[in-house]
Amino acid sequence: MTGRDLKYWDFEVGQVLIHRWTLCYSQYQAQVKIVKVNPKSVGIELLTAPEGYEIGRRWTVKTSIEHQTVNNGLFEIKGG
Repeated sequence: MTGRDLKYWDFEVGQVLIHRWTLCYSQYQAQVKIVKVNPKSVGIELLTAPEGYEIGRRWTVKTSIEHQTVNNGLFEIKGG
């Protein structure tokens, strides 16, 4: 399953995924937990923190197909 295969109805509170995002020409990746599920987005909490971020930080990620790319999106943890 890729980020493009996940839709909002596939998400459950407590589910652990990988979140990838870009900001100011930098790419980040962290393990996150779903804390809230909305029709077009999910609330996430960082379980691991890349440089410049803190564990426990929360924000909202849009889940529509237009917002899921190889560099930006939510992905299943493989081989875990």
